[in-house]
Amino acid sequence: MEKYFAGFRDDMAEMRARFRDEDYIEIPRFGPDGIREQVAADVRRLLGEHAERRDLRVATTGGTPRRFESVGRDAVVAGSEVISPLFRAPATLKFLAELTGEPAIVPVPYQPEELLINRMTRSGDSHGWHWDDYSYSVIWLFEAPGPEDGGFIEYVRNTVWDKADPQVEEYLRRGEIQRRSPAVGSVYLLRANTAMHRVAPLVREGARRTVMVLSYATEADLRREVGHETMLEVFLSDGDVAASLGGSGA
Repeated sequence: MEKYFAGFRDDMAEMRARFRDEDYIEIPRFGPDGIREQVAADVRRLLGEHAERRDLRVATTGGTPRRFESVGRDAVVAGSEVISPLFRAPATLKFLAELTGEPAIVPVPYQPEELLINRMTRSGDSHGWHWDDYSYSVIWLFEAPGPEDGGFIEYVRNTVWDKADPQVEEYLRRGEIQRRSPAVGSVYLLRANTAMHRVAPLVREGARRTVMVLSYATEADLRREVGHETMLEVFLSDGDVAASLGGSGA
């Protein structure tokens, strides 16, 4: 991984400036040859073995929908020899710190939120407007429809998540909605705790969107109290989330 990330050295200042200005950056054909193909194969297999359907609306984000299939963190860690080491690799963390301009980037301190695989497969599937609990999300895109079929990314910068009063419609009314359609095989980095974002609904049967989400925290995140209401609401049935609650399921 060190050699792969070293290839960005000459472009890092420009990339960092672009991310600062947009809260978003896309990295095409992410990962070294071999690892990239292994990760994609593991994601396909894990979906076949462990995918569970989500279909609900989430109160802490103003009743926005979550409609997709998902594989939880524990299944990903147990079922792949390459994904978790890549997620935690010092070279990955150093690259993300350089790209974001943070003093340090670390894996999120809440295990169920570390790694997730999500797949949208039906017309109407969507990951509705929301924020993430921690600062940065790296999303690795394995399948995507054309923009005319939905599944593109939309986000509004410089927003604040008040879980008691999320004001999603107000941010949409007064903010500028950014839209992105990253290429299959790429990853995109998003400032996910202050950019309110969504994956637009699929609008055609047969369209598919498959991603793996890697979540990262800053030193400032580690010093503040972070609740996990949304994660628990969406993924409460998963064994890994139940385990994080001491197995109580509450």
